[in-house]
Order: sequence, then C-alpha cells, then structure tokens
Amino acid sequence: MAIIQLASDNPAFSFLIKKNPASGMVFRGIRKGVANGWFSEEGIYHVFFQDAQNTVSFNAKDEPAFDYLNLSKYTSPFAYLQMINEFFKTVYTKENDQDKVGFQNRIVFSMIYARKEHYLRFFNQYFEGYDFTAIQKAEKYYEVTILSNGKLADLLKISNVFCLFLAMNSKEPFQVEDDLIQKYIQFLIDLDVPYFIRYLFAQNFLFRPKTFQKFKSQLEQTEKYPIKLQFGNTHLQRRSAIKSRFNFSNSIVDIGCGEGFYALPFAQKLEAPLFYYAIDINPDLLLHVEKRALHLEIENIGTYASLDYFLENAPSEKVDVLLTEVIEHMSLDQAEKLIQQVLNFVNFERFIITTPNRDFNVFYELEGEFRNEDHQFESTTEEFQNWLSDIVQRSSQFEVDFFQIGDTVAGISTSSGAMIRRKGVE
Repeated sequence: MAIIQLASDNPAFSFLIKKNPASGMVFRGIRKGVANGWFSEEGIYHVFFQDAQNTVSFNAKDEPAFDYLNLSKYTSPFAYLQMINEFFKTVYTKENDQDKVGFQNRIVFSMIYARKEHYLRFFNQYFEGYDFTAIQKAEKYYEVTILSNGKLADLLKISNVFCLFLAMNSKEPFQVEDDLIQKYIQFLIDLDVPYFIRYLFAQNFLFRPKTFQKFKSQLEQTEKYPIKLQFGNTHLQRRSAIKSRFNFSNSIVDIGCGEGFYALPFAQKLEAPLFYYAIDINPDLLLHVEKRALHLEIENIGTYASLDYFLENAPSEKVDVLLTEVIEHMSLDQAEKLIQQVLNFVNFERFIITTPNRDFNVFYELEGEFRNEDHQFESTTEEFQNWLSDIVQRSSQFEVDFFQIGDTVAGISTSSGAMIRRKGVE
C-alpha cells in the first residue's frame, strides 16, 4: 500500500487535477496492482495503491516477486512516481491560468524508502520556497511532506524529481533512458534549480560520457549564473585534471594516498622499472591499498607510513609528487612545512597540489562553513595562490603554475590546483 495525499487551498484545485469530487472513486491499473483516487473533502485528494493479492509490482533485486510481506510494494519511490504520473500528469504537462502563486499546496508521501537519507536534507536545503518535512517511520523509511505557496504544477514537478532521485538510489533495478533524462532536465530548467541539484542529477543520470555530452548543455541552462559542468564527480574531475598533467615517465610519490584512488589506476600506467610510492599516516588505509593492489595484481606499489620514513629509504631517481586534498587537513604551518620538506628533500620534476576552493562553497550553500568537519582551513583561489607563491619563491630552483579543477559556476571552480616544477623542466 502506497498512499499520496495532495491538497491545495486553490478553489480551482479539482479543475487543475481534472477530478470531479462528485464522481466518487477513480480506479487506475498500475503494473500488477490497482490505484484508487478520491476526495476526502474539498481541496484534499488521496491516491492509494495496492498490489493484487500477494503479487509484487515494485520489488528489489534481491526480493521475491511473490511475497505478502514484501516491504517494497508499500514504500517504493517507483510506486509514488507512477501514482503521480497516472493521476496528476495533466497538471504539469499543460499550463492552466487557474494555477496561480499564493495558494498553499501540499503533497504527502505516507511512507517512502530513502536509501540515501541525506537527499532528504539536500532537497530541503536547495529548493528555495519549498518546505520538506521528513518523519522517520523506520530505518530508511519516511513520511515526507512538501509544502509550497507556488504553483501546483511546480510542486508536482519537484515531487517527480524528488521521487526520481530516491528511485535511482533504491534497491530496485532502474533503466535510464534518454526520454526520461530529457523529461526531468526540462523539469529542472522550468524550476531553475541551483547548481548542486544539477550536479547531483549529472552524477546519478549522466554517468556515461556519451550521455553526459548529449545533455550537458541543456542541464547547464539557468538564469541564475553561468554553469560549466564536467563529467564525473568532483573526485573523478580532480583525477582527470591530474592525469592530464602527468606524463607517467617518472615514478610517483603520492603523499596522503588514502584508499588508493590515484595509486591503483596510476600505478598501472607506469612501465617497469617505474614505481608508485604510496604514503599515508593511516595504517588501515595503507593495508587497504596493499590488499587492492594484490587483488588487481599490481606489483609496483610500495606503501610508507610517513614522508619521513619514505625519505629515509628514498631512491635517487627523479619522481613526480602528488599532494591532493591533503593540506587542508592540517594547520597552515604544518602544510607549509610539508611542502618545504618536499621542495628540499625530494628529487622531483613535477609536484602537483590540489585543495578545495573556498570561493565555491557558496554554491554548496556552505557560507562560513568548511566542506568537511576535519578540514582545518580552506582557501580562496587568491589566498591559495599567494600563500603557495610565497613558499615557492623562496628558492630560485622552482616555478609554479596554477590551474582550476572541476565544475565552474560564475567562473569559479570547485578546486584549486598548482604544479611546481624545477626550472628548465617542461
């Protein structure tokens, strides 16, 4: 059983949804079940879906298709999507002069599955003019209410987008077709949603390069500010930017290697006898890298518990150095000392540093906040460039080039990057 309640103060509500209060209950077939729609009173319409007997219309990959206790049949975001489209499609596909701003509109999903629960917070945070309330009924199951004084059509468009995001991240198989992508991008354009919702849409639905290129320019359309999206999430965008600046002709020293996001793919690009030196102070992360390298049969990765330990055993060969999204996890003084240690004691040709660009935080609605709780500082583009230039210019051996990484909004990028070279190195 899935239940939707749609309510409005607009006196033309019944005309907008094309339902006559005097006509009684409406029945519609949805997959293997039946949905019923009715007015409980003027201005409040309910839709109730139930599968026939013990069949399951909306079941997860690992759930049987015949089960009278199957939870998915009661809470699936797909069920709510189909109910909205079956009963209220004309509201948002055909403009109606009676659908006016200023009336309170409300939609309630009685209990919906949310595997990625932070999406509930995202939608409340990034959709101005809409109030999302989520009441937890069980683990990952919520009663969700969306309130708005805007147009009813816009409320239903947002409800569609909301259910689509939950459906994409649910337990059920989901085929993403171009027609569906086109439909929902148009919703995002109509609603003129902020950057972060567009970014999430690209990550969830434009995850193939060909599809991303096909719909990229449409998804960037907004009256708010110029947007330039890049393929992949912020991590992939950084890796792509770094990959384009390394020629993999030297061994690589990765300081703060983490789980091996760079180490595992980059090590495979190095031809013998080149080596990948993965450094991290977290022994659990180093163990993870070692296990993954063993599983992937990568034999040219060595792990080190600190830069000091690496330097005690450092080879004489020239290397390229990677320090990505690390310095913000320490104080500025510690970060400066770490960079100076590399400049003074590592025989490198190229030294790449990346860090979050605080200028961009406004587009995450993080004004006055850091992106992660464990960050000790975050710099604007200008602050980062001035700070690093001062460090590099203390020696006549080095020069630094700065670059921007990732999506840009109003000309501001998600991350700042720098490549330090020994002078004379191309």
